[in-house]
Formats: sequence, structure tokens, C-alpha cells
Amino acid sequence: MVKQSSEEANFDPHYTTEIRVTSSQLTWHNTWDHILARCAYKRNSHRVPGGLYKLGDPSSASPVLVTSNYSLTFDKLRAALKGHHIWLLVLDTLGVNVWCAASKGTMASMNLINAIQETKLADRVVHRTVIVPQLSAPGMNPTFVAQETGFRVRYGPIRAVDVPDYLAAASNASPSMRRVRFPLRDRLVLTPVEMVHALSFTVPMALAGGLMFGRLWVLGALVAELCGCLLVPALLPYLPTRSYTAKGFFVGVPAAAALVSAALRPIAGRKFLLGLLELPWWGAVASAVLLGLAVVILTAFFAMNFSGCTPDAAPSDVFRETLVWFTWMPRFGPRMRRLVATNVRKSGVQLNTEACIGCGRCTEVCPHGVFTRDPETQKIRLDPDRAPYCIECGACRCNCPQDACDVTPGVGCAYALIYSAFKGLDTIVCPC
Repeated sequence: MVKQSSEEANFDPHYTTEIRVTSSQLTWHNTWDHILARCAYKRNSHRVPGGLYKLGDPSSASPVLVTSNYSLTFDKLRAALKGHHIWLLVLDTLGVNVWCAASKGTMASMNLINAIQETKLADRVVHRTVIVPQLSAPGMNPTFVAQETGFRVRYGPIRAVDVPDYLAAASNASPSMRRVRFPLRDRLVLTPVEMVHALSFTVPMALAGGLMFGRLWVLGALVAELCGCLLVPALLPYLPTRSYTAKGFFVGVPAAAALVSAALRPIAGRKFLLGLLELPWWGAVASAVLLGLAVVILTAFFAMNFSGCTPDAAPSDVFRETLVWFTWMPRFGPRMRRLVATNVRKSGVQLNTEACIGCGRCTEVCPHGVFTRDPETQKIRLDPDRAPYCIECGACRCNCPQDACDVTPGVGCAYALIYSAFKGLDTIVCPC
């Protein structure tokens, strides 16, 4: 489980009884805010105030939708609800999206309880139902919320664009609404953030390599970033193996081969070190091979780091990959091994079929559909190895009324693990 940051450790949101008014119309200011967020500019500052909002002209019988205060999430939801009259209960999640906030503990039961009580929601509506995003399930305990507030928690669809159809179907989600999808558009939308983060690796490579070995190293740094942060996400479903590092190798090797081939052609008379030094042929060959290795390694590293952006990476897989990269380092390796040994007890999900009562709550909250109902016995079956696999999010464990599901929840993010090991921490901390 990812430990809370120092800001989250002091997390104690408070809500007012004020009712804010919003609309489905997005402004140029909203669009500019989205662009800055996608480019990782002031990553944690893209927030809206938490509290109760009126969208349109809701009545006391209108639905109550819960969301996070990440501005992109809030804007997507209200834009999708054009023409609807809805109450929006916005939880203060420190500007983090729903799924990440659920794993961090900010999109969680206690926060929802506080928001319901402090905004006097019971005085605004006659019904006692709140619709929360399905991806908030790893942080929600519906039984606890109902005991404390009297409000029943219902899980809406994963994507905001499906909310109107969900409401039109009397708050019944179809199977397709319950499955997380990661199409090309969603993958490419994440690449600007990844490219900004990659600059801390590619800029030194371009400067040092370019000064010593020529402008091909500058091109090599650009190629590594484009391959790892753009091509790998674009080709993600088509690249073989579950290993993100291996996916990076599949893309990086052909690109590196082309660069090495270009570097080897004009070997005779090549000038290096700002044109002051002419290396022998074997020196030029060595620099070309080194360039190729650098491109392959960086591409594979960027691909592994992209695991934190996907809805398909299981924490245990990411831990194993990260250990392969860093376990050999003199000081960093022991830190990494200790961090993994301390925080990773087991992986995957287990289902106690004897305790299971077949309520189906796990099938409702699982974003990858690893739980299915047996048509004959009406019992729940588990198939954690079916593609796209269990990602150990912990939603089933938090929502099972019989504690029949057991899973080690976590986050499949290499960056969080590397950051925590680099800082010498004892627990995994997500700095995003």
C-alpha cells in the first residue's frame, strides 16, 4: 500500500454548507488549465474547491454524484452532464484524480462521510443515495458509509461519458461501463507528462554526449524520449510480453540500430570533443555502440516508468522489473530490495469460496472483470490470470461484506518505488 505523503498525513478536509453553482460549459481558462496539467506544470495545483455544487437546477429528488476535486476530473464530469440537473459532491482529494486518490486514502470513506455531514446533504435531498465513481472503490467501504450517514453508496460507471446513459438506465451500469479501457487517445494524452519527466534524463545525455561525441548524441536523446514516451504508449497493446521493460526493448533496439548505422558511416576523419580531437576508427565505433546502448536503455527505462500511467500494471510485476534494473547498484540496490521485502508480502487476489455468499459486489467494482458469476451455482468464480489480469487494486477486498476477498493493494508505479528507494524510505511514497 502506498504511504501518504507529508501533506496527506495532515489531511483533514473541511466543507462548508455553502452551495456552489457550476455549469457544463467549459471556458478557455478551463482548457488552458487542462493543457498545463497535461504538461505537468504545477502538478498538484489543478484543483477546484471541495463541497456541494448545483449543476443546472437540481431538486431535492435529483441524483447526487461524487467526484474528486482534480480540475480535469471535475470538468470532464460536468461537461458530460450537459442538460442534466444534478448535485455534485466534490471531495477534497488534494487535486488528485479518483483512482490515485483512492489508493492514497484521500478518495475514501471517511472523506465522503465528512463531506455528507458537513455540507448538510441530508437537508438538501429527500433520497439517501450517493453515486460514487467505480474507480474510487479501493478506498470505499459502503457499509461503513451507510452506518455513519444513512446514505447508500452506489457505484457509477468508470468513464464520465457513460454517466448520462447510466442515469437513463435507472442507475444500472452495463458490463462495458464496468471495464476499464485504455484506448490510443487515452494513452497519447499521457505522453506530455512522461516527456516532461524524461527531460531529466535526456537533457544530460544530449549535452554531455553532444559536446563529446557530436550532434548524433543529441538526436539519440530525442529518439530515446520519443520511443519510450510516445511510441511505446502508442503501441502498448501490440507489443509482446507483460514486461514494460521488454516492450521498451522491442521499440528501442530498431531505433538504436538505425542510429548506430548512421554513426558508423562517416568514421574517417570524425572530430570529437568540440572538434578538438580526432579519434581512431575503433574509438568512433565504440562511441557509436555506446550511443546505441544508451538509446536502448533509456527507452526501456521510460517504458517501465510508463507503468504508473496505465490501468493494466500489477504492482508485483512492476516491483520485479524495478529490482532487475537497480538491484546491482552498490547503495541503491540494497535499499530497493529492503523496500520491496518490507512492503510486498504477497501478490494477486485470493477468493475464499466457502465464505463467499455470491452477493456480486466484487464483480461490480473490479475494473478488469477477473470475477465472474457461475450461472449454475450463482457463486463467484475467480480467474486472476485472464487478460488484462488482476492489478491488485484492492477494490474487491474493501467492498466484500464477508471478507472473502484477500488481495495486497498497491500501485503499479515504478516511479513511486524508485523515488522511495532513492530517498531511503521504509515505505513506498508516491510523490505525484
